[in-house]
Amino acid sequence: MNVEELKAIATSDLVNELKRRFEETSEAQAALNIGTKPMAQINFQRQPTNKNKNKMRNAAVQRWEGWDRYNATHGPNASRKAFFKAKREGKI
Repeated sequence: MNVEELKAIATSDLVNELKRRFEETSEAQAALNIGTKPMAQINFQRQPTNKNKNKMRNAAVQRWEGWDRYNATHGPNASRKAFFKAKREGKI
């Protein structure tokens, strides 16, 4: 079928034809026991996600978060003390 032939057919007729074909497919699957229920039951245990369990490292990473931005804006003379003070005050 080309585009012109499809334009000549009403949309409702096309929808009805699709519904009919889907019903035929589902009836055939039910008759063959395909897709109605799982073929086999699968049991498995979830593995725990691989988290970084190094709490000291995670705390340090969190403390120094924002240092790159602060250092870039304040130049090479940016002090760590001023950085942590600004972080405490919520400026970073």
